[in-house]
Amino acid sequence: MKKRLLYGAAMTAGLITFLALDYAFDLHLLFIAIAVAAAALGMSELFAIMQQCGLRPLFRTAFLLTCVMLGWEVAQGRDVGPTLAVGLSAIPLTLGLAIVVVGLVALWIGRGRARLADVAATVFGLVYIGVPIAILASLRNLGPTGKTALLALIFATKGGDVAAFFVGSLVGKTRIAPTVSGGKTVEGTAAGVAAAALIGWGVFALLGADLPAWIALAFGASMGVAGFFGDLFESNLKREAGIKDSARLVPEFGGTLDMLDSLLFAAPVALLFVLAMT
Repeated sequence: MKKRLLYGAAMTAGLITFLALDYAFDLHLLFIAIAVAAAALGMSELFAIMQQCGLRPLFRTAFLLTCVMLGWEVAQGRDVGPTLAVGLSAIPLTLGLAIVVVGLVALWIGRGRARLADVAATVFGLVYIGVPIAILASLRNLGPTGKTALLALIFATKGGDVAAFFVGSLVGKTRIAPTVSGGKTVEGTAAGVAAAALIGWGVFALLGADLPAWIALAFGASMGVAGFFGDLFESNLKREAGIKDSARLVPEFGGTLDMLDSLLFAAPVALLFVLAMT
């Protein structure tokens, strides 16, 4: 527990420092570089899990297509107010190209024969990791509202995770998904969603967003719920492969995918909120 608190505090301090500097000085290219690194690490861990399940996904192809989406965000720049049709067009375009590119690469590697399971696994990796990370980058380009929502997303989701862990550890009794993740409880999950709602509202209020309190609370709560299911989904993937952590990158926390799982499900939900508000 002490090591978890120590490493958690260090990562939280680093995250807050970077996000504060990014908000103040617009570290756009550095943000994209971190997104590329996170995509590379998370995708490599996911594909390693798939390989343990007997699949052979195409890491380089999926990662390259993810870089295409992130490269589009670099081209869009900051605060240009992209619409759903323009600023996010790289996502459906890349997914469309993914079917073609992944299929062709699989045929080439398989010398004319492509395993459907491997093609599906590769596209899944792109959709599960590449698209949400590209959405996080897109939020930065959706003006002040999008950037504030990005901060609220990260802090609400991760704050909810922390609250769920501590409350579940102290008073949690009712297991919410014992066959997938035995450590999650109803009490901890409820506390996590409540904390996420308050943190989301707090971020919007602190940054002076012109947003009704109930919408800010609903945003935070939705981040908590989406984050919970993202965590649960990744736990199911690991259980399928018979492993506890996606990697051993950070002691007590696991790999990149273990730290990204809640954000991957929260990102598209946050985008829907922002598009509805703008």
